[in-house]
Amino acid sequence: MAPSRRLSSVIGVSFCVILIMCFRSSSGQYVQSPCPDVFTYQLDPQTRQIFGYIEIPDLRVGQSVKVIVELSIPAQLTTNNYGSIALINSRKQTGKDILNGLPAQYKVIFPLRNTIPSVKSITLNGKIICSGPRANGQIVTTVRLQHTLETQFKSTSIVSQRVMNQQKQAPQIIALPKLFDVALKIPQLPQPVISNKNVCGKPVVGLTRFAINGKRTEKGQFPWIAPIFYKPNLTGEKPIYVCGSSLVTMRHLVTAGHCVFLEFDLIRPEKLLAAVGMHNIDNFFEDSAEFSGIQKIFPHPNYVDDDPTNELDIAVLQLFRTMPLTPHIIPICLWKGDDNLDKVVDMSGVVAGWGVTELGSTSTPNHFVARIVSKRQCSANLARVFSSASKNFCADGNGASPCNGDSGSGFAMLRGNQYFLRGIVSRGQVNHITLKCDISKYGIYMDIAPVRYWLRTIIG
Repeated sequence: MAPSRRLSSVIGVSFCVILIMCFRSSSGQYVQSPCPDVFTYQLDPQTRQIFGYIEIPDLRVGQSVKVIVELSIPAQLTTNNYGSIALINSRKQTGKDILNGLPAQYKVIFPLRNTIPSVKSITLNGKIICSGPRANGQIVTTVRLQHTLETQFKSTSIVSQRVMNQQKQAPQIIALPKLFDVALKIPQLPQPVISNKNVCGKPVVGLTRFAINGKRTEKGQFPWIAPIFYKPNLTGEKPIYVCGSSLVTMRHLVTAGHCVFLEFDLIRPEKLLAAVGMHNIDNFFEDSAEFSGIQKIFPHPNYVDDDPTNELDIAVLQLFRTMPLTPHIIPICLWKGDDNLDKVVDMSGVVAGWGVTELGSTSTPNHFVARIVSKRQCSANLARVFSSASKNFCADGNGASPCNGDSGSGFAMLRGNQYFLRGIVSRGQVNHITLKCDISKYGIYMDIAPVRYWLRTIIG
């Protein structure tokens, strides 16, 4: 949790401690906060009036924040003044505070000048975060105060517009963003727990329907796919989607090597953000999404970013936190069995990601089925030599193809009732006349099988 910013107007450190713990009302009762981490009694040094101070941490920018405070007053109200609740800072400043991991701060003005109420409850978006006893007395009045806060990301930026222009002019597998930052601390909502942990590659949501000419993916259909974002440097700017990835353990993602390089330099881990369980990459407030910073990046030691063949185009991302196992977060199994590519030629796999479709960019994933072809077929289709020693393989999507934004997405093969990760999207092909993804050409995938022992040294 980020350090909280208590009100500078509170006078005297020792006096402040007394106020936080309890306060004596005019009736002689000692009124104590039932949840001092959330609510405290404070003294306004100018008016000499006691007010309530609420501090709510771990909020998200873009989240609707509805706070309801119920006060129990040992008296009968004879006026129409029921008190009030308001933000201490402006909405704009509060939004910036939330983005920087600071709590939202509220000031509660009590209805009666000389009567200190008890806090009966404080509710955040329908969930009780503080509850206390009813005030003592023959006549007790309950007052309900409510405040709703809406915060939003900035919708446009010079950099994001530049990325969009680049995509329109010359599509690439990835358009890496420049100069962004965003607060890493994004709290999570509770997720349902799956008790059986031996579930790799087994989606809870059934396979029901199929980037260019692909089909819409249901939420949870492939619960190992995870978008990776580049964090902006400018406060308030929305993170930029970079690549897809696959969850292979509850703390490791596998993606393409070129997804973690920017202008031939390895991206700093703190500039990347993983969103495991996210379905809509435009909605950072999905209940199913679990966010984590990247603790360490492991590109394959023999990957060369400026090599046009992109051999060994693979990287592992180690997350700062362990992901929970939920219906929307399940790792895919790593490939087992024979490494010989010839043994899987003519077999099919599914590719799911957030790449550009024939209708343009998409915020939700699509998927298509592709058939692995021989190295000879691959060489003929792409007019370049793929040797038997190549760590890449090609797959024919039969009118479907990986496109912009699909880089790093997994090539998953169904064996029995489990999916196994066999490849990673390395490159699609661009038609140099239309500057669009060429669906007549095979997609190129980094083969997992030859490097799975290296993978084991990273993920354990």
